[in-house]
Amino acid sequence: LASAGENAASFSAAGGAAGGSMSLARYASELSGEIGSRAAMAKNNAVSATALAKEATARRVSVEGVNLDEELVLMTTYQQAFNASARMVQAAKDMYDILLGMVR
Repeated sequence: LASAGENAASFSAAGGAAGGSMSLARYASELSGEIGSRAAMAKNNAVSATALAKEATARRVSVEGVNLDEELVLMTTYQQAFNASARMVQAAKDMYDILLGMVR
């Protein structure tokens, strides 16, 4: 029974391991090696895909994100425009009040 694994037998190709006439121990060894190799490749692919996804997310966020300096400049510009408009409205009101005062 101990030497049963060393007897040559015919195996079909499976899981990337070559088929043919070989011992059960050798076939199991080749099949295990192929499975291990594919598992390592799958793990490397998963790590690469994760890194690529993180990079893509970081780039998307940097494009979509809010630039605080730019927003501050825009807010200051809008504030100055609002203040100028308020002064114009106040000047128009003052002139209207003066005209009404002249008529009365």
